[in-house]
Amino acid sequence: MTGLKKVLIVEDSNIVRLEVKRALRHFDVELLELNNAEDIFLFPKRYQKIDLILLDITLPGMDGLTALEKINENREWPYIPVIMLTGRADRRTVQRALKAGAVNYIRKPFSIGELLDRIERVLGPLNLKQTRDNSSELSLEDYLKGEIKRAKRGKYPVSLVEIKIHEELQSFANLVKLQELQKNVTEQLREVDTVFITETRNLMLILPFTDLQGREVVAEKICKLLQKQGCQNSTCTKATFPEDGAEADVLLNKL
Repeated sequence: MTGLKKVLIVEDSNIVRLEVKRALRHFDVELLELNNAEDIFLFPKRYQKIDLILLDITLPGMDGLTALEKINENREWPYIPVIMLTGRADRRTVQRALKAGAVNYIRKPFSIGELLDRIERVLGPLNLKQTRDNSSELSLEDYLKGEIKRAKRGKYPVSLVEIKIHEELQSFANLVKLQELQKNVTEQLREVDTVFITETRNLMLILPFTDLQGREVVAEKICKLLQKQGCQNSTCTKATFPEDGAEADVLLNKL
């Protein structure tokens, strides 16, 4: 499938809807939101051209499983794949969901990477937006492009160190802990200029004036800091301009 995708999320939790929005914001996806299942059937024409429905099982009023059965019983609707969102994944609930026509389910809390994997299994690879949303906050790639441009003029190195976070810390339930780790890394490592939380919920450190040898020193410090923070399962990957690439996308792909 290609082009703009339409995804409907039916979920009463504002936090979960926000997480889905964050996960899809850089892709060619139009996200529609409902906090109850009844509205699907009150305005059926509005949702007949949806490419995918993310449907919470536990909803106020009509529950997600009842809504799923009703969607698939309506012969006037075209087939729409449904992924169930659930805080529980007992065998009976999962079997009922799959029997009613769900193509998959995802257990909450989930990581952005896990959510995108489930969605792409149904829709295929998602296309990145050609133009970014207007925002005063630069994206990681745009920020890195600016740093490399300055490094080329000044003829100095720039290094990247990505901290691969343990999957448990990537879930939206642990967002505060991840932000605390981001703050601690920024404050305790004097070599660090900027720390980004990436779309896959890892930490990316941008280190101006840091060469191959310098990045190894920083990576060693990070390992010790992570151990103190209880993140022993986290690992680091590294890339340096100009040795590993002269453009932002090349360096990011290397990581």
